[in-house]
Amino acid sequence: YLSIITSCVATPAAMLIIGPDRGSQKMYSSERFSTRGMAPHERMRAWGRDAWASIGGLEIHALTPGEDFEADLSSRPLGPLRLCRVSVGRHRSERTPQLVRANDRDLLQAVFPLRGFSAIKQGYREAILRPGSWCLCDASTQHRADIGAPAEFLVAIVPQSRLTTGRLDAARHVLRLRTTDCGVDRLLFDALLSAMDRMGVIAPHAAAELGACLVE
Repeated sequence: YLSIITSCVATPAAMLIIGPDRGSQKMYSSERFSTRGMAPHERMRAWGRDAWASIGGLEIHALTPGEDFEADLSSRPLGPLRLCRVSVGRHRSERTPQLVRANDRDLLQAVFPLRGFSAIKQGYREAILRPGSWCLCDASTQHRADIGAPAEFLVAIVPQSRLTTGRLDAARHVLRLRTTDCGVDRLLFDALLSAMDRMGVIAPHAAAELGACLVE
């Protein structure tokens, strides 16, 4: 789905939830991260460092000094794809040049707002994301996102190399707003949301096959 579209235009520590052992094969569901139970002064740092370790980390700042902050993330690894459901309070997140240089994993994020909105700036492009829209964001370059009210997002993380092949150039689609109201974008959104929310425990090989199918 993602390739088709680009060609058209936890607890304080992350926790792996393992389902029942079926024979010799372990069944995987999701990983979870939450700032609940943390000291207030530790929450933003932990959110950027630990919850987003999969993309190399983020810097998190309060929009208003002294403002309370809470956030939760559920993550499901599916082969080349990682799906995340995020619930987060007001804040600014930044993928700084220092973080990119220290840990560049060549990843793209497809961001789908479920509630609230986010103002994203990357290079000379800016986008306001609201429910019903989505866009790609490049974790390999500097970007900033402001979330002005409590919000929820579905985020799909995929290696850029899986989308940038042959005549496809995913970079051309970064921060280009698209709608999930109809067409293949709607199919993509429904498929990703179902894989995140409705898929129970799943064998590793089946998870990898599903992720490859969603990406290709």
